[in-house]
Amino acid sequence: MDKTIKVLINMIVSLLKGRESNRERLYRISKACIGLDIGRYYNKLSCMEVVNKLVELATKKPILTGLVSTIRGLEILTSDNRFREVSKVEDKIFYLLPGLIIISATEGKNIGHCGIISDNGKILSNNSINGRLEEHWTHKRWLEHFSKKKGLSVRYFRVI
Repeated sequence: MDKTIKVLINMIVSLLKGRESNRERLYRISKACIGLDIGRYYNKLSCMEVVNKLVELATKKPILTGLVSTIRGLEILTSDNRFREVSKVEDKIFYLLPGLIIISATEGKNIGHCGIISDNGKILSNNSINGRLEEHWTHKRWLEHFSKKKGLSVRYFRVI
């Protein structure tokens, strides 16, 4: 990540610190990073890395360290008390609120993806083509592609 981008992100984080919930902060930081390449590694493999970095910017602690994958990310999200799974049925108030983490973890040969729920039914995630954070998925398209086409589960998590 470029030094100027780091400075801008740190400024945004410090302005938002203490005024919002972690979910709200994650959403605002993610929106502020649209168009930036915040992953360090391969474009096609950095969706979890990007979400991990955004969570770290919002909470000062990453989801995980070391190997970053949707498989490992889902393991941490389900077992770490810093995150709470949100169910469409049980949590109607929280379902699809901006700042939730959405994840369809890789299973076998079916490659998954993860991102951050944005507003207007959109999802912020790493674009595998150019490596930049974009709102290039809609929730409807995500469900069609990852759930219906690939058969992957779609899960949502709130940062506590």
